Amino acid sequence: DATGQTAPVTLRITPEGDLFIDDSLPDTVPDETDGPTLLTPSELLFPEITDADGSETLAGFRLVITGLPAGVTLASLGITVPADALAEVVAAGDGTATLRIEVAAAPGIDPLAVYDALQLTLPTDFSTANRSDLVSGTSQPLQLTLSALTDEDAAPGQDRPDDGEATVSRTVDIG
Repeated sequence: DATGQTAPVTLRITPEGDLFIDDSLPDTVPDETDGPTLLTPSELLFPEITDADGSETLAGFRLVITGLPAGVTLASLGITVPADALAEVVAAGDGTATLRIEVAAAPGIDPLAVYDALQLTLPTDFSTANRSDLVSGTSQPLQLTLSALTDEDAAPGQDRPDDGEATVSRTVDIG
């Protein structure tokens, strides 16, 4: 201080992650209708870069949706992704299908813009509560899992609370 006195000071630096995936958004997926059902993942799980200086960007994401109706394809879901991205639908042992999309930043590819634009068109009359495609039972929800990574992540593949990687899941029922 100004009088020349000294005093001990404790300084605690707590690192925090610079990425948050908001899973508290309202469920905007309509219930079963006589038409196709639109599902927009970014309205259910939204990645937010939270670094204070604005220097980070979304470097990539992986979206996995399980419980989709049997027989769907990328074309029937209306999925288009950049040429360098991975997108596939595989049959699951329980009679459903699983969609996996992986997008990484590259020249001309903004992963956040790609994610924001994703919209799935589910088949007419699809309901998670009254299904005929299951090996066992008649009800199974959709499960969305989003993993995202910033360009300043310290340890890719390790989702720690102090870095730029996050994974969040959300269950969606279409009644």
